[in-house]
Amino acid sequence: MLISPVLAKVLLRGMSFMGHDPHAVLRLCGQPDLLVRDDEDWLSVDEFDTVMRACIQVTGDDGFGLSSGQNVALAMHGVIAQVTMHMPNLRVGLNNLVRLSPLLLSRPELSVDLSGPSGHIVLEPAATTADGQRFRAESVLSGLVVLLRMVSRTPRDIQQVQLPYPAPAYAQRYTEQLGACVVFNARQCGIVFDAAILDVPGPAHDPTAYEAVLAQANLALSARQHGEQLPQHLLNLLINALPATPSVAEAAAQLGISERSLRRRLLNTGASYTGLVQDAKRIVAERLLADLHKPIKAIATSTGFESVSSFHRAFRSWHQTTPTQWRQSQLGQQAGQRQGSVKAA
Repeated sequence: MLISPVLAKVLLRGMSFMGHDPHAVLRLCGQPDLLVRDDEDWLSVDEFDTVMRACIQVTGDDGFGLSSGQNVALAMHGVIAQVTMHMPNLRVGLNNLVRLSPLLLSRPELSVDLSGPSGHIVLEPAATTADGQRFRAESVLSGLVVLLRMVSRTPRDIQQVQLPYPAPAYAQRYTEQLGACVVFNARQCGIVFDAAILDVPGPAHDPTAYEAVLAQANLALSARQHGEQLPQHLLNLLINALPATPSVAEAAAQLGISERSLRRRLLNTGASYTGLVQDAKRIVAERLLADLHKPIKAIATSTGFESVSSFHRAFRSWHQTTPTQWRQSQLGQQAGQRQGSVKAA
């Protein structure tokens, strides 16, 4: 799972607003350039977890996640915060939070069920350690409680705030910030609330402002989703580059992104640079083998292999046969298909 550095930057700026030194966190977690990091250079979930735990250490506050979740620095979340602030109602606001989450997380951590008499928000905190998960749960649930209170009519509208861990030593702060409905050792992490507040108009709803920021968010989401097609764009680049094979740095430059960003985004999709290089060579080799007059040696050269033997080894790893045998099998299949078509006619 990958995390947008925007989330870490918001957290660190919130620390600064509350009088803490964010640079102490950066030094502690070994990421001195995080505040100026390219927003496209996403963090691993382990790196984000380290930042959250460093915040606890630097502030000396085990419950700092509760404070961070209600901090005004959340207004710097960017377009998602603006869309939520101007929401027509809670139903639309929650659905937008889930739908737009790919702008900040490679895998959604929130899910909602708004179909029954009680609404359910389930959180799977983006963290890897117990302290990190507690911090993230405190931060996200505190922010969601603020959102629910914007449209709630009575404190009873928020029926439960569920935490899947034992009450910490500072449990009283949960009650003070989240209300008396906090349940520790719950089966899941989330919030249960009265569904009657789902369609209460948002107090800050401005139709013009909402449509403007929603369009901006949708544009950013579209661009993000387009970025998920990166492996295909890279594959096309590698195919066109053959018989040469550009380095990762050269390919990243041609794609207009940093080498580090390219590696992380490939990791996010489950692809690898080495694997795509092999895919490019395989695809081109298969195309060239369709030309019966093309010698195997020429195909090996055209696909970037230094020798016919190295091409044979690679081809066997792709198809468990030799290039010549594969070519013959493909011809046999095509002949069979033609005969079948004639009989059908």
